[in-house]
Amino acid sequence: MVRFRKVGRDKVGSRRPAPLRAKRETESCARLRGVQCGTITDGLYDPTDHGEPDMQTNAFRRFWSALTSHLDGANETIPPLILRLIMGWEFWESGLEKFNGENWFADIQSRFPFPFDVIPPAISWSIATWFELGGAVLLWIGLGTRLAAFVLLFLTFVATAAVHWPTMWMMWSDLAKGYAITDMGHGNFKLPLLFAVMLLPLIFGGGGRWSLDHWLSRGAGFGASAPRHGLATASVGAAVFAIPFLMLVPTFGAALMIVAIVLALLARRNGNA
Repeated sequence: MVRFRKVGRDKVGSRRPAPLRAKRETESCARLRGVQCGTITDGLYDPTDHGEPDMQTNAFRRFWSALTSHLDGANETIPPLILRLIMGWEFWESGLEKFNGENWFADIQSRFPFPFDVIPPAISWSIATWFELGGAVLLWIGLGTRLAAFVLLFLTFVATAAVHWPTMWMMWSDLAKGYAITDMGHGNFKLPLLFAVMLLPLIFGGGGRWSLDHWLSRGAGFGASAPRHGLATASVGAAVFAIPFLMLVPTFGAALMIVAIVLALLARRNGNA
């Protein structure tokens, strides 16, 4: 038979110190309940104290949270700026070469996608030259970044269709041979594809905080809008890809455009604009 001992209050002036009293209370609790009651600190039970490993875990979480928050902040400035500088330089060089060179578009007029195959070569040459030069300047200063990047993406797809795309391909393996810098008879669309991939973050993300777009929007009182998700967002994304692909693979581009329209109609019907 277990005999319970009544624990009375300490008398005033008791010589039993508080840590010793806390230790005896812990031991008594363990005997009564048959479990370890936890850690007593200054007479208080802390059920969340699991020792040093949890302290290390919490420290790592705080470190990781602080690191990622700083990286997120840098992501709004450094990557867009680098992309704008590099892509601006690439298109500036291309436009400057056309400005100082001779028009060779007449030699490949039939390879241009519609409607550029029916536009006079002189006009096509001027369009490509000034859009590349103007787009490069806009990227450098970060003004109208999304529109400039999209126009340059469109020009990149037109140039790919006319110069870099394989003339004939039956299977994906044939198309994969064209993923090269040097044309070995299967096209060489590797470099234009890399340009397109580098333009996409500027189209979807903008020029970043170190751009005229950001400073002008702040000066005009436009706050940063929260990202949206849903059918309307998917529709916009599909349309961004559909328009350039109409120049390169018209069937695929038309299918993407139909998807974008259907998603837009569904979003409007569901009130998800």
